[in-house]
Amino acid sequence: MLRTSLLPPPLRLRPALLCLPLLTAACDMLLPDGNTNPSQPVFEKGYVYIHPKERHIYRVDAADTPTPFALTEAEGVKELNLSRNAEWVVYVARPGAAAGEQLYVASTQNGAQRLLVPSSALPEGSSLGTPTFSPSGRQVAFSYSNGLGFFIGLVNTDGSGLRRVQLAAATPLAPNFKDEQTLWVVSLEGGHMVLLEINTAMGVELNRRTQVGLPTLSPSSRLTFSPDGECVAWSAAANNAHKSPRIFVWEFSSNTYRQLTEPTGNAAAKDFLPFWKDRTTVLWTREEAGVFRAYSARFNESNTVGTLVLENALNTVYGPF
Repeated sequence: MLRTSLLPPPLRLRPALLCLPLLTAACDMLLPDGNTNPSQPVFEKGYVYIHPKERHIYRVDAADTPTPFALTEAEGVKELNLSRNAEWVVYVARPGAAAGEQLYVASTQNGAQRLLVPSSALPEGSSLGTPTFSPSGRQVAFSYSNGLGFFIGLVNTDGSGLRRVQLAAATPLAPNFKDEQTLWVVSLEGGHMVLLEINTAMGVELNRRTQVGLPTLSPSSRLTFSPDGECVAWSAAANNAHKSPRIFVWEFSSNTYRQLTEPTGNAAAKDFLPFWKDRTTVLWTREEAGVFRAYSARFNESNTVGTLVLENALNTVYGPF
């Protein structure tokens, strides 16, 4: 049971981790640069993913797809994301059965890692998700919940400056950076998805996008913007017999959305964790009979079965973005 004395969450963040809301130039990456393992070629472009059984992070260079390299050895990786220059991966993991979920960042070159947010810095029992880098790679935003509410956290990539973004939204989810001071977050209002543009320093709502009739977004789903910010992809329960999630794409210029995925012959297959490979292509994870694979499709297609990209891959991302 959660202790009520932990509320409100902003009062329970460790004082040593608090800082002014404005990002400073001192918040640089403090991880080793370069490739210290001669057996691993330099990673320039390709895929990073979680092995669904091992729960380790692997990378696969686009020029050498049959050869994956392990970036992490600790088990329990839950969800990851990639910096826009593809040099860093941020991920959620639980280091042990008795430990809480924590946020880490690691080099895609050599796997050197840093603990960004320990479980002790958040309310007891917090579940973390949807981490994402700012455009410069100097900040990470993430969502967390302690069973009593949903919140958005920010932390600098050197581990300093942990804070909660003050929002009026009741269910803020899936943060995405527009720029260093602005986040898009998701809220559910009246059963519909609403995108809120938020100033991170003041928590002020700057803009919103809403469309009546959109499928309800699952609180555990990740939502991701295209590189130009003109489209958004997300996972939501589809109108099928199994109510299995599918990938949807909303194009802002036409204010229309389409269902991107529809597995052939298996209505129970689940499509989730979308990520934009480029302006026109969406990656996602498909779970089918307990097997996880990565698929891709062009966003202007509809009800596609997709193209198989990787076997045994969960939460696949691609970079540079």
